[in-house]
Amino acid sequence: MIWKLLISDFAKDHIWKFIVYIILILVFFPIEAIVLPKVYGKMFDQVKSISKFSDIFNWKDNFKKMNFQGSLVLLVILWFLVICSYTAKNFIETHLVPNYYSHIRDVMFKETILTYQNDYQDMKTGDYLARVLELTRNFKDVAHHILSRFLPELIVSVLIICYMFYQDKLIGSVLLIGAVLCGIILYFGSKELIELISERENFLNTKISENIRDTLDNLMNVFLNNEIDGEVSKNRKLEKVAIDKLKWIMMVQNMVIFSSQIITLLTFSIGIYVLYGLIANQKIKTTQGIVLVIILGQFLNNFLYVSSGFIHNVVYRLGVIEASKKYMEHIFNRKNKRNMKSGITDGNIIFKDVKFRYDTEKEDWLFTDLNVQFEAGERYAIVGQSGGGKTTMMKMVAGLYVPEGGSIYIDNLDIKQADLEYLRENVNYMNQRTTLFNETILYNMQYGNPGATEEQILDILKKYDLLDVFKDLPDGIHANAGIQGGNLSGGMQRVTMLIRGLLKPGQIVIMDEPTTGLDKESTDKVKKLIFEETEGKTLIIITHSSVMLSSMRVLDIVDLKG
Repeated sequence: MIWKLLISDFAKDHIWKFIVYIILILVFFPIEAIVLPKVYGKMFDQVKSISKFSDIFNWKDNFKKMNFQGSLVLLVILWFLVICSYTAKNFIETHLVPNYYSHIRDVMFKETILTYQNDYQDMKTGDYLARVLELTRNFKDVAHHILSRFLPELIVSVLIICYMFYQDKLIGSVLLIGAVLCGIILYFGSKELIELISERENFLNTKISENIRDTLDNLMNVFLNNEIDGEVSKNRKLEKVAIDKLKWIMMVQNMVIFSSQIITLLTFSIGIYVLYGLIANQKIKTTQGIVLVIILGQFLNNFLYVSSGFIHNVVYRLGVIEASKKYMEHIFNRKNKRNMKSGITDGNIIFKDVKFRYDTEKEDWLFTDLNVQFEAGERYAIVGQSGGGKTTMMKMVAGLYVPEGGSIYIDNLDIKQADLEYLRENVNYMNQRTTLFNETILYNMQYGNPGATEEQILDILKKYDLLDVFKDLPDGIHANAGIQGGNLSGGMQRVTMLIRGLLKPGQIVIMDEPTTGLDKESTDKVKKLIFEETEGKTLIIITHSSVMLSSMRVLDIVDLKG
């Protein structure tokens, strides 16, 4: 699932670019590694027989004779093709790499939202942004290095091995064995490195980051108790552990690279020795031997870079990615069995033997065998002490929390089976702490209500005399709400959220402290707004306001819990 979304889907969407890219490498990159050395060898052989220099610009005749002058022109043409092939390669990369970067961010953003939709919990935005930015950057860097360096160098090395098999099977076998041995070293070395790097990254993300966060969150205590030196010392001890881990990682990196490069050098040396024997026994010409030496040098250069580049630029980043494996599994391996898109008709709500706790590893139950019924079309007020579970109870109805035992039915539908979009179209939940977007007030009122017009919203505000709430703003409902509604008073924010919620067509309306931040006059207006706009619907309000309790059936959370 993870690799399908992050890699396979992107590859399918850009399949022709990848095909052209591979063809480009297969056709043109061997020119530099194999064809050019052969031209150099031919020129080395020709230069000994030059007696006079003919017109170098007589290309047709020179090519026909393929003399030294013709070889010079061919050399320039081949280098031109090499330059063009690199340019074309880089051009394709400019289309693939940025798109892949965006693809990763988009997939992770979408999957995170879908995961939290099925299993809602408050998100630590800072941690999320840091994690996602780190993952996307490392995924992009791995893909970029593989595309731009590792894959071309590896393909050319394989082609050199094939060419050497064609020239001499013994040399080809030597190169193949050397390449396989290097691959084995890199494979097992990479596994060890990824584990070490992942362990260090987890140490950084937990021990060090949590220690820094804990210190910064308690700066007043640090200052008042004169513990600055103590906190610095504690951080340095943790940093020392991180430094030791990094030193060992770098040591292992060097050992893996050194081992693979020694194998590569031995492979090159044995190949040279075999080639020397072929020349000494006059099985190949000296000129051809020089060509093969140059090609073997290309193999040596390629494999030396492949090993070091792979360890430093691919394996290290894979280790960082591995450290986020649990996070990725959480957001990518979600299971969604909610597919029912019918069944809610009237708005009856039944809690049957519901069990719930925040931490499944602790025996601290909020609800055990909760049984309660809300009849369709009735108005209910839920009261009781803070922390008693009023909000959690309603969040379960909206599918934000999932009970650990028992069931919640809306009419005849068990909401565990309800498609979440369908459920939330019918259950209109207005949270007490819902924040606003950094857009206009009108935008925030229309959010989630694509059919709501400005005229419709103004009519509602005028009908309940609530337009005056925004009278101190020069642009009225066209004013910007600010980040998290920071430009608005508590009353303005509350009315904005109420209008947004009441515009939704759901059969069930749940409100959490809808009059918080309102004065008595505004509270009376809001009460009228709520009661009239929810007429005929099931209305449940969590409130401490005595004004809201009239004309409602009052339920105490303590009594509900038994």
